[in-house]
Amino acid sequence: MLLKKIFQRHYSSGIVLDLYLIYQKFIYNKIRLGNVAMFHTGRCGSTVLGNLLNQNPEISWVGEVFEDMQKRYRKYRWRKEKPLKILEIIMYSRECRYFGFETKSMKEQHLRLHWIDMNLIDYIGALCQLGFKHFIILKRRNYLKRAMSATVGFKSGIWHQKKDETNNPIQINIEINNFKIGNTSKHLLQHFRDLDQHYLELNSILEKKCLLNLIYEDDIQDNPISAYNKICDFLKIEPVPVEIRRKKTNPFKMSEVIKNFDEVKETLRNTKYEWMTAE
Repeated sequence: MLLKKIFQRHYSSGIVLDLYLIYQKFIYNKIRLGNVAMFHTGRCGSTVLGNLLNQNPEISWVGEVFEDMQKRYRKYRWRKEKPLKILEIIMYSRECRYFGFETKSMKEQHLRLHWIDMNLIDYIGALCQLGFKHFIILKRRNYLKRAMSATVGFKSGIWHQKKDETNNPIQINIEINNFKIGNTSKHLLQHFRDLDQHYLELNSILEKKCLLNLIYEDDIQDNPISAYNKICDFLKIEPVPVEIRRKKTNPFKMSEVIKNFDEVKETLRNTKYEWMTAE
């Protein structure tokens, strides 16, 4: 307890940080059964799923630790040089049997320069060294709906909604030639190809590890408790009853939201992604 108080007062000191982590690991490793890393690219139901997982007393799920990290963790002067130390601090501030968090894992997202600043294979290797042995890949098959949801979020500033909140369609344009992803912009088709490649790479790196693949359309879209149950089974813990407290932010037809929907459909015509325009 004394060491924890010292750390809270002198959190920017590397020596104090190392002492704090040694102390916390000694305390919490006695009860910790595992650490879980989830990878996704955003707008795929991870928030509603994380909320369900957090209702299970066996799990502490902290979501996207590295989202907006330069602002959230500016008190740590060493954050740019040691971003994974932030994760360690959070890991060992939670008294739980299973600890879990999420990474938006494309190179333009949390792994980019001035954030984590690592390539995917090195990042996963670093997580293994930190004690992560369970991995989840969450994918949304329909890239166009993911793109629509992200664009609406950027325009409205509304990324999540509680179950009792009302929502109305917000109209947007999909920037076909300059679609924004993380800190870059690219052609929409190139973005979709990059998503394909990214999921192939993730599965290749993780294929020999303890891995669970979840699909938004199969496991979350209609009933997110299905994904919750699969994760509990994956971790071999009891799936205690939980309550869905979030709802979809964009339950509308794409033609109601995307003002240039005809242009988007024409762009995807005669490509492997054409099916994504189906209402």
